[in-house]
Amino acid sequence: MNTRENFEGLKWQGTERLWKNRVGKNWVAKRILGRGGQGIVGHWSYEGPDRAMKAVKDVVVKQSVAVGPLGNRRLGLSREARALQYFEDSGSPHIIKMYRHLYEEQGNYCMSLDEGTVHRMFMEYCPGGDLFNWFQTKRHKDENITELEMWAVFHCLARGALVMHIGSEDTSRLRWQRNIVHFDVKHANILLGSRTTDDEHIDMPVFKFGDFGLAVDVPPVQGSKYQKEYQWYGTVPFYAPEQRRKYSVDDDIWRPWIKPSGNLLKSFDYGSHTNVWQIGLVMWCLKHRLNYPKWPTRSSKAHIELIQSTLSHRLKTGGLTLGMGDDIDEEKHGCHSKYSKGLNALIKECLLIQPPSRPSPESLVVRTKRGLEMCHRRVGTPLHPVPTSHIPQNLPSSRWFSKDLRHMISTTPEPQRTLPLSDLIHRVEDMKLQGERKDRRMRVQKRRSWAARLNLGGNFSPKHQVVASIQRFPNPFSSSADSSRMRDLEPIIPPGLLAAGAVAGAAAGAAAGVAADIGAGIGEGIGVGLGMVKDRLHAGLEAGAHRLAEALNPPGPERSDEWQDLPQQTKGKGKAPEVSKWPLHEEALVPLPVLYCIVKNFGIFGQVKHTHVKLIGLYKGTTIIQLKARLMKEGVTIPLNRMRIMCGVKVLNDNDTLAALNGQTTIRVEKE
Repeated sequence: MNTRENFEGLKWQGTERLWKNRVGKNWVAKRILGRGGQGIVGHWSYEGPDRAMKAVKDVVVKQSVAVGPLGNRRLGLSREARALQYFEDSGSPHIIKMYRHLYEEQGNYCMSLDEGTVHRMFMEYCPGGDLFNWFQTKRHKDENITELEMWAVFHCLARGALVMHIGSEDTSRLRWQRNIVHFDVKHANILLGSRTTDDEHIDMPVFKFGDFGLAVDVPPVQGSKYQKEYQWYGTVPFYAPEQRRKYSVDDDIWRPWIKPSGNLLKSFDYGSHTNVWQIGLVMWCLKHRLNYPKWPTRSSKAHIELIQSTLSHRLKTGGLTLGMGDDIDEEKHGCHSKYSKGLNALIKECLLIQPPSRPSPESLVVRTKRGLEMCHRRVGTPLHPVPTSHIPQNLPSSRWFSKDLRHMISTTPEPQRTLPLSDLIHRVEDMKLQGERKDRRMRVQKRRSWAARLNLGGNFSPKHQVVASIQRFPNPFSSSADSSRMRDLEPIIPPGLLAAGAVAGAAAGAAAGVAADIGAGIGEGIGVGLGMVKDRLHAGLEAGAHRLAEALNPPGPERSDEWQDLPQQTKGKGKAPEVSKWPLHEEALVPLPVLYCIVKNFGIFGQVKHTHVKLIGLYKGTTIIQLKARLMKEGVTIPLNRMRIMCGVKVLNDNDTLAALNGQTTIRVEKE
């Protein structure tokens, strides 16, 4: 952006006081983030005296012309606003958020992008810039992108692709009846959000998809006419194979899958596989330190060609994929690679030419998370489940766009689909390739390493193995314990421990002065969990927690004088916040393991000290508790404003009150 364009941008920000829907009082224009032929983007920051109390302190305003001064209609921002509104209820941190709705009003004619009727959007501010600038900074410093950084970027993009595929990052939820294709996935459209405290983004920002101006909800059945309509959507070097049927003189780029005898593709349908291919191309460029893929042209030799890879079963049976000379040398000649075999194989699987052969978004999330966990284990920071929190959208302006787009959102999602059969077959075949002997050898080696850390020497009894397992994994009851951890625990639990667990649970309940059925509930959870360690551990603990909650929360009167008010958010404009009444019962001290069972997916097991819980009761099947706790992590007290990310809950007010409503466990946290 040259000096003239920057001056015009600052002049545009100065006209904010003339807008019909202003950013708001005490909001100060900071700088122009970008400008193109279709729109301009600016950054505003709140500098009022109560800045610390604001949930949203920075906002981005994006503007584009909808109807020109001569009456010629343009696309504006309606397509992007519609796409972002689809993701409004997903709660995903890997999709950029839009605050409120789209605004339409007359421009102030301060520049060409402010003439006629303009569209204006208020969006989430990403302080880290975009992936292109992040990559350029590393190139200028002559720094390599580490394996951990590659997996972190890959996993964030996989989660974003899953949201576009099923409408949420939670695969247990019902999927929606949409199939969003971004069409413009590239370095500049991947934004870097703020750093968080969750384990999946340790020392790394959150990478999220932005610029949905070309996003389309594609139908399941597509004809040739429909496919040709979107063959020019996106950026030329990042076109997917299904967008290129034949060579075009307009872009002068030869695609290796287009041969003189015809196109190698068997299907040209658009879908989630299109997003997966562009994500793979971005990761491939990061691996080879490229700003964009260098396709062969009339004046240059071929840098990219089709290769037959053998790194995985999917690559062996899925056909041809993209590669360069370095990829061929690494695979065929055994040359050293900077990255692991698993990462290289997954990138190549995403770049398979045939769309049906590419991994699904669900499979991509599972495999990138597995790779990210392996990297974290090497540095001693194992991962835990990451709860998603819905950031409050309290923008100063309360006016909504008159042309409401909510009626276009599907409210009847279809049932959740399981992984495709092809993915399951590939997964089984990949495990067979590893071999049972290698798997057994790795498990023995892992146990010996645990014994070496504990200085057990030759005294290697099952008791010591259990101690080693608990010290290696402080929370074996967490849902983040994957199949490998369960497999390591399975052969080292003696049968007598099952009965001992039930007896110990009942004895602990009786010693605490609680009813016997509480101890039976704990014993049931321990017995069921330890009896079926591999698949039913978490389910067993939930069963014990359910019986425990029923015993500790007797049904109270429908109304009494001992009621406590908890604020509850409401939707809609002009409505006062409603107050829900909850029955209040006596205080009770609850042990830490029991607290973990009650507060499902609390996410901070092993980091709580001096816990005091007030059980308030049951409301519509939801356990309501009041929690007073001191949270410790690495010896430092965690502030309450950081707890909401770890607990996955909303901040309802400024009195250190946290709550997760809508059928989830409601928690009130107070300072100790």
